[in-house]
Amino acid sequence: MGLGDRLKGLFGGKATYASMDEAVAAINAGETGAPVDWVRGQAEAGDMRGQKLMFELCRHGVGMPADMAAGIDWLEKAAGQGDEESQSRIAGLLSVDNSPWRDPARAMPWVRLCAERGDSFMQVMLGALTLRGEGVVPDLDEARRWFDKAAEQGELDGHFAIGLAHEKGDHLPQDWDEALRIYREIAERGSGRALHKLGMLHMLGEGVETDLPAAVGYFERAAADGVIHAMMTLGDLYRGDRLGQPDHAESLKWYRMAAGHDDGEAWYRVGQAYDLGRGVEQDYLKACEAFSEAASLDYDMGKVALGTKYVNGDGVVRDLPRAYALFFLVARETDDEDARSEARRLLTEVADDLTPSQRAEAEQNILNWSA
Repeated sequence: MGLGDRLKGLFGGKATYASMDEAVAAINAGETGAPVDWVRGQAEAGDMRGQKLMFELCRHGVGMPADMAAGIDWLEKAAGQGDEESQSRIAGLLSVDNSPWRDPARAMPWVRLCAERGDSFMQVMLGALTLRGEGVVPDLDEARRWFDKAAEQGELDGHFAIGLAHEKGDHLPQDWDEALRIYREIAERGSGRALHKLGMLHMLGEGVETDLPAAVGYFERAAADGVIHAMMTLGDLYRGDRLGQPDHAESLKWYRMAAGHDDGEAWYRVGQAYDLGRGVEQDYLKACEAFSEAASLDYDMGKVALGTKYVNGDGVVRDLPRAYALFFLVARETDDEDARSEARRLLTEVADDLTPSQRAEAEQNILNWSA
């Protein structure tokens, strides 16, 4: 591309590109006028790659205000041309429960297409939508058919969903016996979620008699299958007194296992163990390292604990500006009421001890960490 065309790209004039790769290279180089317009033109003319790229540009607000709804429209155009990646993405965006763009009726044809192609996740999704009557007439037998197809590929979440529906009486009659039968069946087939669920039911005495040894057995099997909640529950049980005298070493074993899966609360619990010398020799440095890991995973009580260490100088050099910034950000941003209350209390205490220069440093930390 010549200098004239490049200047047009920089300043928003009309430019042409020899290929989509050339336009993408211009966008990656920071040009957001002409190359984006060129890509849009190609997409409007039916270029599938251009349509997929327009989804990303709309999604990230490149060359335009971010507009996910418009991006989804572009992605759906690519899906309509048979692009399997786009079909899977549009099905997920429009169907998963926590998606802000969830639209089961619009999702249904794409979910069905992916399910019929053999996508086990979408087979579960199609079964769930059919079970709940979202975007389709409710039909338990049809839902089971899709859950069975997914289970043939080792995906047991669909059957778990039927068990949960019977447990809660949600879209199906409440039936504890049937829920337990399903949980036990798929637990034996390797469902970690079902093992954890059975552990919780036996621990709480819901649908069955309370049986803590049985609950521990289920939790251990679920933990071996990689279920973090089971690891954390075991850590909590051994830390408390429901199983007899607390066993802090055993508790720490399970928290460490969960921490190995990048769980912020688990790292916080590991930090507490080192901080208090429970189940391990007291070590403030290792406590700080664990609290730092928890904070890096955005676990707010980990941030509060780390800030406390900076206040006291335990395991780290005393740093009031850093502590103040940690407390301030938790107090401002957390959804955890306990963390917010503790952060506010500590924030007030630290504020009284800051010098003007330390306050300025703390405010700069807040700006840097908020960016």
